[in-house]
Amino acid sequence: MSSKHIKYSVDTDGIACITWDVADSPVNIMNEVTMAEFFSSINQAITNDTVKGIVIASAKKDFIAGGDLKWFLNYDKSKEACFDMLMQTNTYLRKMETCGKPVVAAINGLALGGGCEIALACHHRIMSDHPKSYMGLVECSVGLFPGAGGTQRFLRMLGPKKTIEYITQSKKLTAEQALKDGLVDEICNPEDDIVMLAKNWIRTKGTSVQPWDNKKFKVPGTPLGVGQTSGVTEFFSVSNAMGYKTTHGNLPHIKNVLSAIYYGAACHIDKALEIEARYFVATLFSKETKNIIRSSFIFINDAARGKSKPKGYDKVSFKKVGVIGAGMMGAGIAYVNAKAGIEVVLKDVSLAKAESGKDYIRTQEQRKLANGYTTEEKIAALLQKIKASDSDADLASCDLIIEAVFENEKLKNRITVETEKVIHKEVIYASNTSTIPITQLATASSRPDKFIGLHFFSPVEKMPLVEVIVGKETSEETLAAAVDYVTAIGKVPIIVNDGRGFFTSRVFGKFINEGVTMLTEGYLLP
Repeated sequence: MSSKHIKYSVDTDGIACITWDVADSPVNIMNEVTMAEFFSSINQAITNDTVKGIVIASAKKDFIAGGDLKWFLNYDKSKEACFDMLMQTNTYLRKMETCGKPVVAAINGLALGGGCEIALACHHRIMSDHPKSYMGLVECSVGLFPGAGGTQRFLRMLGPKKTIEYITQSKKLTAEQALKDGLVDEICNPEDDIVMLAKNWIRTKGTSVQPWDNKKFKVPGTPLGVGQTSGVTEFFSVSNAMGYKTTHGNLPHIKNVLSAIYYGAACHIDKALEIEARYFVATLFSKETKNIIRSSFIFINDAARGKSKPKGYDKVSFKKVGVIGAGMMGAGIAYVNAKAGIEVVLKDVSLAKAESGKDYIRTQEQRKLANGYTTEEKIAALLQKIKASDSDADLASCDLIIEAVFENEKLKNRITVETEKVIHKEVIYASNTSTIPITQLATASSRPDKFIGLHFFSPVEKMPLVEVIVGKETSEETLAAAVDYVTAIGKVPIIVNDGRGFFTSRVFGKFINEGVTMLTEGYLLP
């Protein structure tokens, strides 16, 4: 019997297929409703004597994206209720592990966070070797840590060192990396029928015992036990010290995950899962974790979707962008535009300097080629979108101008005047300045309503944030179009008020000033 979010079926060979297909959502997310349906289906398969094995699959392009962070953020029940919920999850996953029937995870696309944890509780994991397929326990990136057995199953598969590295750094592993580490047992081509492969494994080789349920099991890398193996206890001590050095004690999820891994390592899996659950509850209910979820997930996702765009303006698209200045910043800006499919005119004082900026892009792509992430054909197509130039006339057909020259106000003003002579009146002119107020630079413009700041961070191709700086005379229409542009190139726009240093530098400056003030007041770190 199928439900709203989980589809359940049994074939003629007695193999149950439990397929995640969360309604009204582009991805499969885990919350109270979907997990209840999943466990009901699992229980149905376990208790049905005609079922010989179970396949867990997805009807969407990804496996399971993980827990619903909005649900976690708004969780309003008690700590005791949260602990009971986690232990109920552990009970069902342990029941799945010990039911005596082989369970296979057919991992297509992403298996992150809780989705990865469900896969780890299966006896066999097959993963599609697609370029966009990744698995990993990424909860630390949003202020949490794995709470459905992930810390303890990773530990028992990878050993302490890789477990701590992968979890605290929220590493996402490709299919090949996961296979090499033993997190998956088999990889397949994206065009293969992964569910059929899972069923074939059950028919021919299916086993139903997890390694950690063997009485003689030892955590990898600890043949004498965690407390008796040379170097292991010392490694945990160093990890704690490094964690404190990195977080300064301000991120409880890092301290708590290290504790869960350490104390869980010496216990049977069932007790270890209880330890993990207790530390997870302490983490979820901390104010730091709530704030991290808001800022690093909820707010950043809203910003990435351009939610800050002024209302009432149609979406604007850009076909050609002029970038003035072919240094590292200008070349990086040209690079991300070309990758987004936008034609670029990369202009500098000489053609040789403009070509040098294009060479920077070529070098970045050659590194990707060496690692197998691109092809010669794709590199050629990308570079074809970028025209190196030393002529203002080549900027005449551009929809947007981004100035990225040295932080010299006189130079910037002269370039503004020269460029506005050749571009159309409706074209937006943006400066990548990081220090000079936009209102001040706009005085050189004949149309200050079209003048705005777009401050990229270096290296542009890696840094996701772009500050959109509004000058005193910048129009709302210009601001709306600028937000459309930033989201179109895959960056995250944050709208900030004008002033020297803009937002990030001002915030950083406050931290420095506070530290200096504390020092002058005689405060010393313990």
